[in-house]
Formats: sequence, C-alpha cells, structure tokens
Amino acid sequence: MQIDASKCIGCGQCRPFCTMGVIHFTRSFKGNKVHCVVDEEECVDCGVCYRVKICPTDALFQPIHGWPRSIRATFSNPMAEHKETRVPGRGTEEIKTNDITNRY
Repeated sequence: MQIDASKCIGCGQCRPFCTMGVIHFTRSFKGNKVHCVVDEEECVDCGVCYRVKICPTDALFQPIHGWPRSIRATFSNPMAEHKETRVPGRGTEEIKTNDITNRY
C-alpha cells in the first residue's frame, strides 16, 4: 500500500484500519505539510485500509508488485478466494475482526 503525499491531508482516518499499524504521520520539508506514509517493508498488502474507502481525498493506492512481493498480497488479503476450496478468506470460513473498528 502507498499514500500519494500530494493528495494526503494528514487526517489520519486510515490509521485505525491498518492491521499492522504501519501507517504513520510525517512532515514534508516543502511547506511543512503533515501527511501519512506507509512503511512498505512492514506492510503486508492486505488492502484493508484501501478497501474501507475512508480516505476523503483518495490518497491511498495499491501498487502492483512483482514476484515475490506479489505473493504477500495474496496471503494477506482476507477477501482472496482459495483456488481449491473456493472459499474467501485464505481458504477458511473464519472471520477476523479489527478490534479498533469492530469491522470484519
């Protein structure tokens, strides 16, 4: 996941939806503007913050990564359908919730 710094207004509404807690505030050198950034090394590419559509400026976007990083998104995405079982959610029927937002 990435955040377009030119669109981000630094509201932080996306932060509670990050399952890994890797969205942080930062201050740009030009204009002293506060905006959010994603620590891409720690991000698991689950896409929860993107799918909730909470960003008022649509600053979040999901870049297309090459192999082997592309596998991370498949394993982390709770909406991915397992090809053998045809069940979404990593091949199981379990539902997980974000304790902060109480959303599934």
